[in-house]
Amino acid sequence: MNLRVWLLRFWRLSVLAGALTLIRCQGPGHDTSEPLGLDTARIWFPGAAHLSRPDGETGVQYVTDDFGDLLGMLLQTMPRARDIVGYSGPSNTLVALDRGGKVLGAKLRWSADTADHVRRVVRDDGFWQQMRPFEEDQTIRQVSGATLTSSAITRGILKALGRTERASLLFPYPIELRELQSLFPTAQSIEPDPSPLGGVILTDANGTTLARILRTSPASDAVTGYKGPTDSLVILDPKGEMIRGIQVRDSYETEEYLAIVTKDSRFLPGFSGRSVREMRDFDFQSAGVSGVSGATRTSLAVLEGVRRRLRADEGPSPVPRFPFRLHDGILIALVGFAIFLSFSPWRGHRSVRLVWNAILILYLGLLSGDLLSQSLLAGWAANDLAWRSLPGMAFLAAASLLVPLFTGRQLYCHHLCPHGAAQQWLGKLTRKKVTLPESWQRWMARLPFFLLLTLFLAVVAGLKPNLAAFEPFDAWVFRASGLASIVIAIIGLLASVFHPLAYCKFGCPTGALLRFLRTGASSDRFSGRDWMALGLLATGTVLTVWG
Repeated sequence: MNLRVWLLRFWRLSVLAGALTLIRCQGPGHDTSEPLGLDTARIWFPGAAHLSRPDGETGVQYVTDDFGDLLGMLLQTMPRARDIVGYSGPSNTLVALDRGGKVLGAKLRWSADTADHVRRVVRDDGFWQQMRPFEEDQTIRQVSGATLTSSAITRGILKALGRTERASLLFPYPIELRELQSLFPTAQSIEPDPSPLGGVILTDANGTTLARILRTSPASDAVTGYKGPTDSLVILDPKGEMIRGIQVRDSYETEEYLAIVTKDSRFLPGFSGRSVREMRDFDFQSAGVSGVSGATRTSLAVLEGVRRRLRADEGPSPVPRFPFRLHDGILIALVGFAIFLSFSPWRGHRSVRLVWNAILILYLGLLSGDLLSQSLLAGWAANDLAWRSLPGMAFLAAASLLVPLFTGRQLYCHHLCPHGAAQQWLGKLTRKKVTLPESWQRWMARLPFFLLLTLFLAVVAGLKPNLAAFEPFDAWVFRASGLASIVIAIIGLLASVFHPLAYCKFGCPTGALLRFLRTGASSDRFSGRDWMALGLLATGTVLTVWG
């Protein structure tokens, strides 16, 4: 391998790293809490004449009238709420307070969460009307279809106001006697437990303590399994030293996965008899606990919620270390086979290709929805949320980016993309194909690369486009997909019937990125796209520094 090719690879890898760094600069930390203007203050204070700069300690801006009298205060939840993540990212909310510190209203300034979820929250007037006066003990109705996003916004407001979150916003219902009587038929009363662990003490008619009961929420609200957090009951002995049982109470988790965990006769019952001290310091990996087969992530999230609850009186708990999930193993195995297939003569074998495409469509597409996209890459670059918790998907992304760079083989587009596999299948429905003029094809083949450049510049310019709306991949995850993704998916799939891989050739910006990185026999020279990439990085740097 000559030096020129290695230098070209290093250059293209540097372009990718530079682009991700510029996107990182536009992440939530870039504009966490910028000073507000009078126009914003007059939404709640029509007589506002002056607005102070943010207080260095609290971030509060004071609103005064022409006579210097205090009208109220404005407070943004960032940066205090930076660690409160909804579905896929944090949010910054503006809160207006009167002179007595009571909440007059709230307004979302920006959010790094999924655009469709954020849109649901913004449009729900009833959700925002609950913010007046936003008492600490009131129950806030969350937005249906965007519960995690709206809950994160509410918790961010609580944290910014310096209030203790006594009641869970996701699971607002306290422990009741009737739900415990199914476990302890002789139970007659419950009372708050004054010990550091809190919870309740359960007693019988004679006043004898039967058990001490804890609920994991709100300590477990930030622990997400496959889909959402879980509230569990932790049953302790009368002295509060030993665990007698763990019962799932309520959950936002997928019902199918939750049922697998709760019906397993060995997993949760297997922790009975452990001491509270032992469970506080429990390490999944060291203990060799791999969770319940078929619901690994869900089962381990339940345990992590219990561990966090038992550590609640000791201060913040460390970041959980989840062991390898079954899905991660399957995903890495699929990527490994795709790498093998890309170098094997089997890739041209018709029956192998049909079976492999079926696996991609059914598992990676319909079942798991693990598709590479601009929104995924940009979201990881900006928020740094999923690389540690999704090692399988991280491996898929790394292999998809690096294999074409160092081998010249187009791994993802040819051997891993479910959308591409679906186009290959649909292309076999008819032999009648539309033949486009060669000049048209040359120009149309450049469209994905120009779309990639445009989206990148929009991101680094701070325009915050909904990247998922420019690609069809979210349509594979039906519940989270927007209309634009569905329309692009349908048009692209229909077009592939009459022109082979039409969307891949003429519409996919993610494919354009992978083709740019590819260094092989036909792309081992510094080309016009490399010059454009250089100009793009320079422009992006200017927008970031002086934008």
